[in-house]
Amino acid sequence: MPTSPKACAVVSYLSGPLAAWLEPVRRELDPAQSHLPPHLTLLPPRPVAGEGRVAQGAVQAACREMKPFEFEVAGLTTFLPATPTLIFSIEKGARHVRFLHGLLGRGALAGEEQWPFIPHLTLAVCADAAATQRALELVRPRWASYHGPRRHRIETLTLVCEASQPGHWDDIAAFDLA
Repeated sequence: MPTSPKACAVVSYLSGPLAAWLEPVRRELDPAQSHLPPHLTLLPPRPVAGEGRVAQGAVQAACREMKPFEFEVAGLTTFLPATPTLIFSIEKGARHVRFLHGLLGRGALAGEEQWPFIPHLTLAVCADAAATQRALELVRPRWASYHGPRRHRIETLTLVCEASQPGHWDDIAAFDLA
């Protein structure tokens, strides 16, 4: 009997001082997702047949068309009222993020997305709008006092697919940009 396709996504993991600042804040706000390292989602989850094997070729092909680039984390905001999600907007480099999203979202990785793609870093998915507002007010002064780098260079993309444990993702393969 055929199995249903797994959901897969494409991310770029953050490292350095920015990631070190984000990790404890993410753990505090969304403990259920604290096992996920800080990352920029370049292609939101979608069903992919073949345990991600076909998707690996699609990610690799997209990576051959894009050089490494930097993006800058800007303001803290939310996706309210659509979803109770606390995010950092991406300003500098957003055009490159959108272009890469377009490259990744064709062929084997083409699919419907629930929302229009907006370059962002998710900080936390909260229980409801009120919890999102509380989190925003809690984090806003912390972010204002952060004086470390707000830029991150994307050099490698990682294909992740959902694991057997709900809310967990397995790294399938990583590919360097051209």
